[in-house]
Amino acid sequence: MSEIPHAPAREAPSLERLSKVLDALHEGVAILNAEGIIDFINASAEQILGVRAAEVVGRRLLDLPWEILDREGRVIPREAHPSLRVLETGKAALTIVLGLRTASVDPQFARWVEVTTRPLQDEDETRPHGSVSTFRDVTAGIEAADALRASDARYELLAQSVPAGIFRADAAGGWVWVNRAWTEISGRTPDASVGSGWLQAVHPDDRARVAEKWQDAVRTEGRCRVDCRILGPSGVIRWVACRSSPAVGEDGATHGHLGSVTDMTEAKTAEQFKDQLLEVASHELRAPLIAIRGGLTFLEPYIRDADEDGRLLFGIAHRNALLLERLVRDLLDIERLEGGRMPLRLKRVPVHGLLREVRDLTFVQAVERGVVVERPIGEDVEVTVDRDRIMQVLTNLVTNAVKFSEPGGQVRMEIEARQDGAVVSVHDQGRGIPVEMRERVFERFVQVLPSDSVERGGAGLGLAISRAIVQRHGGRIWVESEPGRRTSFFVFLPDPPKEAHP
Repeated sequence: MSEIPHAPAREAPSLERLSKVLDALHEGVAILNAEGIIDFINASAEQILGVRAAEVVGRRLLDLPWEILDREGRVIPREAHPSLRVLETGKAALTIVLGLRTASVDPQFARWVEVTTRPLQDEDETRPHGSVSTFRDVTAGIEAADALRASDARYELLAQSVPAGIFRADAAGGWVWVNRAWTEISGRTPDASVGSGWLQAVHPDDRARVAEKWQDAVRTEGRCRVDCRILGPSGVIRWVACRSSPAVGEDGATHGHLGSVTDMTEAKTAEQFKDQLLEVASHELRAPLIAIRGGLTFLEPYIRDADEDGRLLFGIAHRNALLLERLVRDLLDIERLEGGRMPLRLKRVPVHGLLREVRDLTFVQAVERGVVVERPIGEDVEVTVDRDRIMQVLTNLVTNAVKFSEPGGQVRMEIEARQDGAVVSVHDQGRGIPVEMRERVFERFVQVLPSDSVERGGAGLGLAISRAIVQRHGGRIWVESEPGRRTSFFVFLPDPPKEAHP
């Protein structure tokens, strides 16, 4: 039986061969002997450290002109270098980040390396006969982290100086940071506010509603808008407006939420005072106005036999009583509409019927002005609206068209049916509206000309009320005009109506 030949023994790799292998590595490699003298560095180490092997091999590590920095940028003794510590203790030093700085290159620039050092030691040796360090350049990562830390510090400084409460939440909706203003508004410390602790600052009567709004925003990764009351530790109640938006990263994913909490207690108090004042206006002003109108109506038969001056004074008193009564009514209407306190009674209504009724209501005014209000044209459609409120809008538009038309002019009403609703338009042949006034005419107490309130009548509230009513239906109102030729108002009424808003 023949013997199986043994494989020839492999020769130990030569130093030259090991050097080639080490030079092929992407990581830097440095070998020190027991005296701390550099015996070897590979090609990657030359590139990372910015030196040539001939400049450092054979020299003590302590003699090299490098400053060694810790992670905070402080200079540390050269004797604390991991390679020298390993030679002294015989224990490995794993994953240490050091900065290396040399005045010959740039005294302000540090090259950051992540170093792992192990001892070279045989089993029968009590002390290492050398050490081997592997390291890689992490300068770019360290600079990016420092820049991010500086950016975070600037952000926090800015956020702390803002008078409104600022908070940051994670993707799950838990608060992770609040600024100083939040603690002042809520009376809760940052530690007590993180997670869901902030919710305990919300008034118990508002808490469930606010929690639901916040959870919806977190679940849908959307915005949150909610007004509520904050109940402080001493029982003080503050009204706040809370707003938040998702924090979206460069990858397009939502990484959290950023929000603000604005104290609006003073504004809320002023609003409540205004509401109380309007209630007083409703009761205390209307009562004497009704009495005045009743008295004028009683006197009307006697005025017929009065002289011309008497009849003139009676007419002035009667018109101003009507004007004041309408002004009080309009003020109450617009406050209730814009505050969302006027409910809509929605039902199906044919638009043609509304316009015919408006034409009948404005007939006397049109005749007195010498203006013709034409019959409405266009396809008849039905929309779901509050009939009385939309009548108020259309009557106001036609009344204005008659009022600002010249004698002999015509007022045209049109209906345009759309898949999502209807557009009603009112056109006159009056003086028109300048471009710069076409948005402003929908504001309170705004007249195109200052003299209009005297010469044409009205307080400049009709269009503001009309816009509020249309917006409450989820619609839109706008104007187009050619100065000196015509003005056209358009009202879009969606059907079904969108969610009404104040």
